[in-house]
Amino acid sequence: MESTCLLFFSIVAIFFVAGHGVSETESLLKFKNSIVIGRENALENWNRRNPPCKWTGVLCDRGFVWGLRLENFEISGSIDIEALMDLKSLRSLSFINNKLRGPFPEFKKLVALKSLYLSNNQFDVEIPKDAFDGMGWLKKLHLENNNFSGEIPTSLVKSPKLLELRLDGNRFTGQIPEFTHQPHMLNLSNNALAGQIPNILSTMDSKLFEGNKGLCGKPLDTKCTSSYILSQEPKSSPKKKSFKFLYIVAIAIAALAALLVIIGLIIFLYRRRAKRQPLLSAEPGPSSLQMRAGIQESERGQSSYHSQNRAAKKMIHTTKLSFLRDDKGKFELQDLLKASAEILGSGCFGASYKTLLSNGSVMVVKRFKHMNKAGIEEFQEHMKRLGRLNHENLLPIVAYYYKKEEKLFVSDFVANGSLAAHLHGHKSLGQPSLDWPTRLNIVKGVGRGLLYLNKNLPSLMAPHGHLKSSNVLLSEKFEPLLMDYGLIPMINEESAQELMVAYKSPEYLKQNRVTKKTDVWGLGVLILEILTGKLPESFPQIDKESEEDLASWVRSSFKGEWTQELFDQEMGKTSNCEAHILKLLNIGLSCCEVDVEKRLDIREAVEKMEDLMKEREQGDDDFYSTYASEADGRSSRGVSNEKTGEFVVVWFFDPDIYLFYCKKGDNHYTIISLYHEVPKLLKGLNDLVLRGYRLYIASKRGFVRVLDLSGQQDFEDVTGSNPKPMFSPLGEHNSFSIAVTTTAEVLLVESKTFENQRTFRLFKKDPNNADPLVHSPKLLEVDSLGDEALLLDLGITVPANHTIGIKPNSIYFTRHDRACLRIPFDLDICVFNLATKTLKRFPQLANMNLKDAQWFLPMT
Repeated sequence: MESTCLLFFSIVAIFFVAGHGVSETESLLKFKNSIVIGRENALENWNRRNPPCKWTGVLCDRGFVWGLRLENFEISGSIDIEALMDLKSLRSLSFINNKLRGPFPEFKKLVALKSLYLSNNQFDVEIPKDAFDGMGWLKKLHLENNNFSGEIPTSLVKSPKLLELRLDGNRFTGQIPEFTHQPHMLNLSNNALAGQIPNILSTMDSKLFEGNKGLCGKPLDTKCTSSYILSQEPKSSPKKKSFKFLYIVAIAIAALAALLVIIGLIIFLYRRRAKRQPLLSAEPGPSSLQMRAGIQESERGQSSYHSQNRAAKKMIHTTKLSFLRDDKGKFELQDLLKASAEILGSGCFGASYKTLLSNGSVMVVKRFKHMNKAGIEEFQEHMKRLGRLNHENLLPIVAYYYKKEEKLFVSDFVANGSLAAHLHGHKSLGQPSLDWPTRLNIVKGVGRGLLYLNKNLPSLMAPHGHLKSSNVLLSEKFEPLLMDYGLIPMINEESAQELMVAYKSPEYLKQNRVTKKTDVWGLGVLILEILTGKLPESFPQIDKESEEDLASWVRSSFKGEWTQELFDQEMGKTSNCEAHILKLLNIGLSCCEVDVEKRLDIREAVEKMEDLMKEREQGDDDFYSTYASEADGRSSRGVSNEKTGEFVVVWFFDPDIYLFYCKKGDNHYTIISLYHEVPKLLKGLNDLVLRGYRLYIASKRGFVRVLDLSGQQDFEDVTGSNPKPMFSPLGEHNSFSIAVTTTAEVLLVESKTFENQRTFRLFKKDPNNADPLVHSPKLLEVDSLGDEALLLDLGITVPANHTIGIKPNSIYFTRHDRACLRIPFDLDICVFNLATKTLKRFPQLANMNLKDAQWFLPMT
């Protein structure tokens, strides 16, 4: 009997292994054996004594491996794709800053992969054209700063879900292939690409295509001409040239013949139609908007049994705009159709077009194709109801156009774009990331807008119904403007259930119902997206029973305390704001409660956000911050000389617009503009350092502006004619600030926290790279500060001072680290040694007096 049982369990075990494949432990160990790890003891804990989820660089979800983040480990060798194929839940791979080279791995075998990061390696091969075939889930691909050559693989640009693509800093050649859609983030700079930039990319920032001498067309200033394009092509042999000439001549003859046929056909049809056409005034030909959107001015193809009078009335009716606002100058549909237009994007309901009217107004025309649920009277009544809405966080509908088959909504153009673009595509737009105060302010405004909709559209279960980051626009002052609200009564039911956010809520997926708290669930998901930087679409719900979404991922990852990996690393410095960020995270999770009864209602959610804002503002009254991204706080920076009595103080109330300063002998303050009459690259404020009378300002684009404040009347801009950016060499996952040495050299200070261990790296500009044509020179790492130490809170280096314990080649910083001082202040100084890479508390802290403490604190 015992042997029979043993045989039975053996058979079961064999089937279990066969059904589930090799264990994740064995797969990862097999993968480890295929690579060479240059950094000593980097993957020491990859062994059978520990579960994989506790291994360095292994990311897990619900006990399964979904990602590998093996960065800065000096990895070389070949990646064993076969071993990784056994990791069924694998979705993300990152090998940034390693030494990988050789043939391009067959990542296409990992068909479920969503993110792939290979930046800053040593690949120097051509990527096969089919390298990304079948990778339908791929959303993020970073290959920058390698030596890839050859053409950009066509299989890559056809990826349907691709959101981020970085190929800059390689040797790609040939033309840019036609993308099926415009990625949120794209960078093709510093390659050897040639030819015309595809139209779908023509609205992106020109900076993303720089460093490719052969490229032409928008958004670059280089116009494409036939001679220019041909000059970029390799020279062919005389035989090929003659063949090409004959081929071109044949095409020209065929095109001319076809053109003559078309002209003849048009004349024939025109004469035939002129005999039938009623005597109505001639209308202009198709305009730019007509050609782009295919909008018809009237139903000209009416059946012959309609009378001329009815046809004329119908033409008048179908070309009339209905205005909902009186504060806008009136214009007609024909004015829109004649206006120049460019497509802004194509959403789930239809495309949006930016139009420039003859009077200078810039409007957006949005086309709806799934709006046949309501009849004309019901539709017009609902539009009047939406037109009466008036709130600072709602984008008003200026006018609309009704036609049975489709509808047009006209609204003001908001140049700052959508929240989605700023969260997920700011780099491709050449914009800085949103900092924590700005994100909190956006959440507050969205909540207020939803509360207003609930009060003023009480008959609707979900007054918004389609809340997502792409439907939140940002004004010039980054105030949120909700759009596409109040659509549920007008959208076809089948289309609404397939496309609208309200129908993705737990209550609809499980109970087929929409409630008064459905919009609150959408608000909660938006809060989590803003805090984590992750797209909700990255967690697709396969069916109604699936619980894999952004909220469930956050719940499984959030352990009740601060973990840096959970939050968007591009939020900027968040030291001492953690308590407030965690409170907002909990508000977001409370809004996402699956049980509707336990979920907050909109009033409770907004009250909690208002309380959080009050806490933050009260903190501003008690403490001063020196970090420039505190959008609505106050900040000061000052220096003084005890012997001479000289002093200078710099402060701000709104760092997006102005700085102020005064010094000894002044009877007034002086204003420093951050935007008005400031060169584009130097606009805005990310960080600042005051060293003596020199003020160093890190702009929003990463350039450093230098001002001399010593003058009697005004300050002097001494930046120079060719400033260079201080872009982070370590990518997007690290916080950074600037510092100034005793010799007035600007340093970029990179900070990274991993497993509660803080590390720093310093960078400076390459003095040998003075080429004015190099827009983004690479920075050199600073291994030593010599006999100086860096006081990080002040942003300056000072000579070592053994009297008070300041040692050379070290970085001194407080736990507050130039951030938003929102909790009761206590002096806690840490020391990072650049040579040994070790961190410890300042040993002289217990005996420090207040006079010595001013060395470390950003206050006067």
